Amino acid sequence: MRGPDDRHPGDAETARRIADGDRVALATVYRAHHTRIFGTLYRLLGDAAAAADVTHDAFVRAWESAAYFRGEAGLGTWITRIGINLALKQLRRERWMTGFQQDETAGPAAVRPVSLDALELDRAIRALPEALRSVLVLHAVEGYSHPEVAELLGISEAACRQRLHRARMRLAGTLAEED
Repeated sequence: MRGPDDRHPGDAETARRIADGDRVALATVYRAHHTRIFGTLYRLLGDAAAAADVTHDAFVRAWESAAYFRGEAGLGTWITRIGINLALKQLRRERWMTGFQQDETAGPAAVRPVSLDALELDRAIRALPEALRSVLVLHAVEGYSHPEVAELLGISEAACRQRLHRARMRLAGTLAEED
């Protein structure tokens, strides 16, 4: 899990070096952040190959856009944001292509405690609609705060809190059905 602030004093300098074509600087950033970014994207996409592709694309975009890094967040967070945007775009494209629409307002009538294993939980998270899954993964799994999740996803904090609540309710309902 990430800390509350992953900014490092050298992030701006590292981004400048990457913008200047320094492959060693990019490789250093890649080694420091790719595992966390891949994990986040895997939980969003639910597919290891897709997450690997999007992780790669995020680092390519970071390479191409490093000159635009403003230092408002850590370099790892900035690249994670790029990856999340790419993953959400891919999910929207897939949903559009399949014509899939899922009602986000439906929730379980009653929620009760359940016992589960990691595979059940992973399956249940992947079954959530994109909007709910992304908030749940970023907040509950990756440790981003509500303001950070809202900023990453381009939604209000109120929408973030509401989606997190819906995600938890859906998860509990799904897990209760499997029990």
